[in-house]
Amino acid sequence: MLYGSHARGDAQEGSDIDILCVMRLPFDYGALIRNTAEAAARISLKYDVAISTAFVLSEEYQTRNTPFLMNVRREGMNGTGALLGKAKESPDEAHRRPRSQSRRERSGR
Repeated sequence: MLYGSHARGDAQEGSDIDILCVMRLPFDYGALIRNTAEAAARISLKYDVAISTAFVLSEEYQTRNTPFLMNVRREGMNGTGALLGKAKESPDEAHRRPRSQSRRERSGR
């Protein structure tokens, strides 16, 4: 799941790519880092971008209310590009929330 500035549409040059992997089964955090570090490093070098990965159990993602997870649920995007937080807020809440501009909108294109 993508979250952070890229999910919000306000990434700038040098912004990292934040990814949360929601796991179905219990896992060893260190093992997942070791197993994904090489691929993340290859992609980072190829595209000159930093990739930050985090892992969480699906049950914890859905039920825990840590500031980090609440933020990811609010601004995160699933693999289809759909914003997750938008589905959970009412039209009134969406209307009151400030909208972040995309890079294209800020540049006037």
